This record gives sequence, C-alpha cells and structure tokens, in this order.
Amino acid sequence: MPAPQVSISTHDAYFEHFKKHCGKAYQGKVTVDNAIGDSFANKKLVMHVRKCTERQLQIPFHVGKDASRTWILTKTNSGISLKHDHRQADGSYDRSTMYGGHTLDAGYGSECNLFQLINIQKNCL
Repeated sequence: MPAPQVSISTHDAYFEHFKKHCGKAYQGKVTVDNAIGDSFANKKLVMHVRKCTERQLQIPFHVGKDASRTWILTKTNSGISLKHDHRQADGSYDRSTMYGGHTLDAGYGSECNLFQLINIQKNCL
C-alpha cells in the first residue's frame, strides 16, 4: 500500500488556488523584462489550467503562437514540485525540458510560494 500524501495547509491552499481555475485560460503580460532578446516581448501570453488531478496540475503556457511550454505543479511528500516541460515543434523533448524546482518552505498562503531551483542537466551523445 502506498504511503499517504503528506502536506501542509499552505501548500494545499496554493495548489487549490490554481486547481479551482481548471478548464480556464488567462492572458497576461510581461511587466519586468530582464531577459536578453525578444522571446516574450510584445507577444500574447496565455496560460491554460488543464489536466487537473488531486496530485498534479498541467498548465500549458503559450507565447504568441509558440505552445511549447507546460508548467507542471505536483504535490510531493515534502511540498510542491514545479517543472517546465519544453517541447520542440514536432513534440519531441527540448534540451531544457523538465527543469524546475521544489518549494523551499511553507510558503505564504494560497498565492505565493518560493521554489528552489533544481539544476537538472541532460547530456545526449
């Protein structure tokens, strides 16, 4: 029998804050741009909250016509994991796929959590 899911109220509130938007999409904008280049500049930014389960939320993020990104929030036994699933135009994995982080602490309620970056590097031969 698998171990029960362990969580704390602030992580639950954060996860549920996004889950209640399942099936909805929201347009946003860049308010501070410190990135080099124009990958997000002047492009329509839309997040779609989809594929919602009790443990995982998949949130595709579109930048203009580029639909290669999906944010994945997953409840773990020690907090919440945030991964970035990046794909090529043909659907294959991008070199930078599945990078992300994990919650550092209890967070700040339903709308804010800090994620410690996990440096995952894949080398292909």
